[in-house]
Amino acid sequence: MPKASILIVEDEQVVALDLRSSLETAGYRVVGQTGRGEDALRQAAALQPDLVLMDIGLRGDMDGTEAASQIRAELHLPVIFLTAFADEATLRRARPAEHDRGRCRIRRSNRDRTRDCPTGPVR
Repeated sequence: MPKASILIVEDEQVVALDLRSSLETAGYRVVGQTGRGEDALRQAAALQPDLVLMDIGLRGDMDGTEAASQIRAELHLPVIFLTAFADEATLRRARPAEHDRGRCRIRRSNRDRTRDCPTGPVR
């Protein structure tokens, strides 16, 4: 059975290339890569990946939380956030884009651990 196809949305080129290399080495198919939220929407629609790995802080007018919200609402694709900025304010911004019964996972790219999004009201 073929492994999942993945769209990488990461504006730090070195991080994106390292992630791509790790995924491909593990047998996953990276079908696209971009560092802009607007491009992520276009690529997700065109490529229909099995999973979108999304950085929260992106170049351009649309950040990762907004892009993820639109991808989930319009394309019904799963999104996992990758970010070095997992402070409470950032996590609260990510909450509306959550997936899987009111939960999302934040993978801190600079640490080897994940963290749940807060479940309280978004402010």
